[in-house]
Amino acid sequence: MIGGGSWGTSLARLIAQRGNDVSLWVYEEEVFRTIRLRHENTLYLPGVSLPKNLTPSSDIKTVIEKARVVLFAVPSQYARPILGQMAPF
Repeated sequence: MIGGGSWGTSLARLIAQRGNDVSLWVYEEEVFRTIRLRHENTLYLPGVSLPKNLTPSSDIKTVIEKARVVLFAVPSQYARPILGQMAPF
């Protein structure tokens, strides 16, 4: 999953709850840290626990290269630069 906002985190959570391992690329260091340490996205989805098989990452290359399927949940104003980062992989 590319995008660790409320929509991306919610989708990643649903997919993980169905038994799939999910890597969630997040931009903000704070979001990465709280998901990794507390299994919660306190900035965009406070109070919602995240499954242990949902793993945050700040490395877009790693997320894309390990994925069988890539979902994109980034706000439209950031889509172009994020897609540019993804293009080489």
